[in-house]
Amino acid sequence: MLAKKIGQNLIRIREEKGVSVVTLAKAIATPESRILQFEKGLKRPSPEEMLAICKVLNVNISQLLDVGE
Repeated sequence: MLAKKIGQNLIRIREEKGVSVVTLAKAIATPESRILQFEKGLKRPSPEEMLAICKVLNVNISQLLDVGE
């Protein structure tokens, strides 16, 4: 459930910022397929990957983890 919500947030934030999957993957030095796995909720990013994603997208980690109430 958490992985799926992180993925949904990642897609939304990435698209709002106008960052492509390719650009994000290159910026955090990971394969595009891994970003897609995050976005589909198949895998959760490691803490290090989450911090790198947040840095590239210029958001704080709570925005990426926002699961609502």
